[in-house]
Amino acid sequence: MQITKTKSKNKKRTAISNSVRDYIKNFILDNGLQPGDALISEGQIARDLGVGRSSVREAVRSLETLGILEVKHGAGLYIREMNFDVLTEVLSYNAALKTSNLLELLSIRKLLEINKIQEVIKKIQPEELDTCGKILDEWKEKLSSDLPYEDQDQAFHQALYKILDNKLLANLTDAFWIAHRKAEEKSIPSSCSKWSVFEYHQKILNAVEDKDFKL
Repeated sequence: MQITKTKSKNKKRTAISNSVRDYIKNFILDNGLQPGDALISEGQIARDLGVGRSSVREAVRSLETLGILEVKHGAGLYIREMNFDVLTEVLSYNAALKTSNLLELLSIRKLLEINKIQEVIKKIQPEELDTCGKILDEWKEKLSSDLPYEDQDQAFHQALYKILDNKLLANLTDAFWIAHRKAEEKSIPSSCSKWSVFEYHQKILNAVEDKDFKL
């Protein structure tokens, strides 16, 4: 009987927490709050809904985990900038779980990026081409000296797709890159050599410079 009561109590608490979480999300949307804006206090939320502070804290922790809210100690609750922290974590874990998952992630990442190359070609400016070229030069130097090159790899993708002025695409591309890198770090060997990875990126830049849509 005690087990049944405990389960019922936990179920009720979860339902309340979910309701509070939905209320907070709707409050943000209904009031047109934007990233960086402050949210009303936990105490105010509890009073508005007639629920306990513990239920509000639980809902806030959930939204913080999802990357929707940021808790600034001593300052209150704030709306976070768009991010893919949770997606990155899930993708990197699943990619590390099985090699086939990693290869599928890499395939999706390439498909997403290559499909945007044509748009990049139309918009890229000489100075942006120069920036991407310098990043590849740094990358090549790192490889020749047998030094880590991951920063240049990520910077190349960020520089290239920043051109499209599509924040969602930039963040999603970055999430795929980070997830792929994290999975490889967890002792899953890369399917490509270091130099072949570099050469693939050089091929991308050459295609952009030559306005060649076929990679």
